Amino acid sequence: MKAAANYSDRGYEIFLPMGNSRCDFIAMKDNNVIKVQCKTAATRHYKAKDTKYTLAVLTTSRNGKSKPYSPKEVDEFFVIGDTMAWAIPNDYVYPRKTIMLESTVDDYIPRHGLDPKDWRISL
Repeated sequence: MKAAANYSDRGYEIFLPMGNSRCDFIAMKDNNVIKVQCKTAATRHYKAKDTKYTLAVLTTSRNGKSKPYSPKEVDEFFVIGDTMAWAIPNDYVYPRKTIMLESTVDDYIPRHGLDPKDWRISL
């Protein structure tokens, strides 16, 4: 509901799919339609280096197998963390299954050349 409210606050109309759907909701603004999948970010602590990092798993599990969402199924992920959210275009992350969003390491360089700072949304 926080994700749908966030899109609504940004001027999108929200539509909820009925039945079995690969997206959590559809957002539409100025004839632009976005299929959105919501995910929760997890914060992990790597004790050996006293580092905290935040990551999101961008997959679904069916029959015990983890499968990424294709860009045909989902246009954007809305990932919500403790104090921050990210709207991540699936075209940038597919077929990755996870993405690191933040780290306490000062010289952290995002893997794969992706910079999640560009996708931050204030809550």
